[in-house]
Amino acid sequence: LVLKETLRLHQSVPSLIRKAIEDNTLIASDGKHILIKKGTDIWIDLYTLHHSEEYWHEPFKFDPSRFNERHLDIHLPFGSGPRSCIGQNFAMLEAKIMLAMIIKQFRFELIPGQKHVPDMFVTLRPKYGMWMKISPR
Repeated sequence: LVLKETLRLHQSVPSLIRKAIEDNTLIASDGKHILIKKGTDIWIDLYTLHHSEEYWHEPFKFDPSRFNERHLDIHLPFGSGPRSCIGQNFAMLEAKIMLAMIIKQFRFELIPGQKHVPDMFVTLRPKYGMWMKISPR
């Protein structure tokens, strides 16, 4: 749950691009019909989706318990469907093992007074870095 919430708040890729494989009509929240033509590039803004108050209660708060319920349709850190990340199961397993090994041996404290500003480039990263005090347990 901690990793899922971390990936919701700080997904490595802030957006996905897909290409429409057929003509389709979407109905917007205001009722307007939007025609998406075959071959159109579609940009999926994961950062906004994962931080939307429409889908997440207190979206900027770190709350792993929100994943006690399933959110498969709006939690997309690895994409979704046939073009989702082929390595997502391995990545999650590897992350769980590494996190357990690191937390077992070290204590982490954020250095106070830092400004947290997400920087959306190819991947999402902290614009000013993240300074921490790391000490052995």
